[in-house]
Amino acid sequence: MKYVLLVALILLTGCTSTPESNGTQLSASEVQSVFIDRPWRSPSGRFLFKSDGTYTFVGNNGQVNPSPWNYTLRPDGVIEGATTNYTFFRKADGSYVYHHSRSNRRYRVLL
Repeated sequence: MKYVLLVALILLTGCTSTPESNGTQLSASEVQSVFIDRPWRSPSGRFLFKSDGTYTFVGNNGQVNPSPWNYTLRPDGVIEGATTNYTFFRKADGSYVYHHSRSNRRYRVLL
C-alpha cells in the first residue's frame, strides 16, 4: 500500500508543474537576439544557428555531424529543423532551457 501511495505522489507531483517552473517560452525576436549568430552549448554539444538559415552541431564526443543543416525561425519563436524542433524557455533565474522535439526532453543551455 505504501508503494502505491508513493507512486501516486510522484505522478501527482509531475503533473502539477507550473509554467513558471518550466520557464517562459521565448518569442521569435528573443530567440533571434539570444541564439542566432551566437554559439551555445547543451549537455550534448555545441550549436551555432546562423542568420543565413543554417546551423551546425558538434557533439561533445568530438563527432562532427554532416552539416550545416537548414532551419526556419517560426513566428512563435520555435526553430524548426528537418527532423527536430527547438523551443526555448527562460527560467525564473534567468537561465535558458530548450525543448528538443524528437526526444521530447528539455535540456540546459550554456551560453
